[in-house]
Amino acid sequence: MLKDKPILNRYLPYLKLYGFFWIIAFLVYLKGWDAGWSFDAINYVYHAKNRTLSQMLNLHLDLSVRYVYHIVQYALYKVLGNHGIAWYLIKVSGHAFLTLNIFYFINTYLKIYSMKNARTISILTSLLFLVSPYNTEVVLNQVAVYYIYTMIFIFMSLNILLNSLVSEFKKYNIIIFIVIYLLSVFSLEYAFIFPILATIIIFLYPKDNKRKYYFVFVVIPLLIITLYLLLNKIKLNTPIGHYGTETHFRFTIARITQIVVKNLFDFGAFIEYWNMDYIYKVYNVLYNQYNIVFILICILVLIVAYFACIKKKKEAQLILTVLVFFLIATSTTIGLQILSIIPIEDDRYNYLSAPFALLLILLIANQLDRKVMYFIFVVLFGCSILLSIRNARSWQIAQKVIDNTIATFPYQPDKKYIILASS
Repeated sequence: MLKDKPILNRYLPYLKLYGFFWIIAFLVYLKGWDAGWSFDAINYVYHAKNRTLSQMLNLHLDLSVRYVYHIVQYALYKVLGNHGIAWYLIKVSGHAFLTLNIFYFINTYLKIYSMKNARTISILTSLLFLVSPYNTEVVLNQVAVYYIYTMIFIFMSLNILLNSLVSEFKKYNIIIFIVIYLLSVFSLEYAFIFPILATIIIFLYPKDNKRKYYFVFVVIPLLIITLYLLLNKIKLNTPIGHYGTETHFRFTIARITQIVVKNLFDFGAFIEYWNMDYIYKVYNVLYNQYNIVFILICILVLIVAYFACIKKKKEAQLILTVLVFFLIATSTTIGLQILSIIPIEDDRYNYLSAPFALLLILLIANQLDRKVMYFIFVVLFGCSILLSIRNARSWQIAQKVIDNTIATFPYQPDKKYIILASS
């Protein structure tokens, strides 16, 4: 028992924090506990009900090599079926655990820059992510649950990297890292950003002889990604799966500017919930004057870069680094996003960039004044809770419409039906 006590003391604060996150998430999203049975979810349950995993993999619903995704999704549908409360508990637990990993990553990373209030900023950022209204599509939609566990794998990988840099480079952590990173890559292509983030983190970390870190956390992940792309090429005749090369690589100055600015407006000002007239005014500028907006952004970035690189200001270096992290995370879905005017729609595409966007906002506010940061947090946190409860209610209503439609549909077995509907 005495030997176990230090371990318990080490992890008990994290267990308490996880419980705190879990309770908040459970209560905030509670109204949508039995929602999330969209057309995709119903379709998957229908096909998975009497089929083996092997049969599902060859059913043409999804022929990608995201084998972890296929296995986990199949297992969840087989075990949980259509029991809403079980799905809700799994999703809330996963979202809270991801938030805990985000807290650990931010707290560890900020301490590298010797921030005095690193823990405070980490907790505030984590709380904003936990209750963000832009997370309801992931937390309350059965078919989007893989975003949760993919991000858990990514942030666990980042935390292993930070632990290896800050403390001791342990060999058994290499094995754990490789397993976790393999799981992330074969869950969702989000994981492709890891070696880029790792390169930046290792490069900026003040430590000599970093070759072994580059090999483990950059070279090995690149080899795993190469394997994934080769398997995709063999199976799909194209290395880029999911929505295809043309969709994922739509990188233009206009599109990058529009999506990046829109996402910052989302997390800093909840633009999708504004009056429609004001939304159109902002979007009109992003569509028609995107070149001016792009130039202004470049000027601001250059100013921050001046203080970070020339003046060697640690605060500016941190803000610039987090900005780059945010841009890298956003790049994964730039080809998929639109300037949406409808809350909830496609919000899952912001799930990865959300922690970095929220951290960026709080870091900038902290530079102005700590009281300003607290004020902005209170406003964002309060609005987030209200909007998330509203969104959960919307999911609840939508589910009732779907359930009633299925229950009362005058189905006749000798007739064929064409259903025009959105999931």
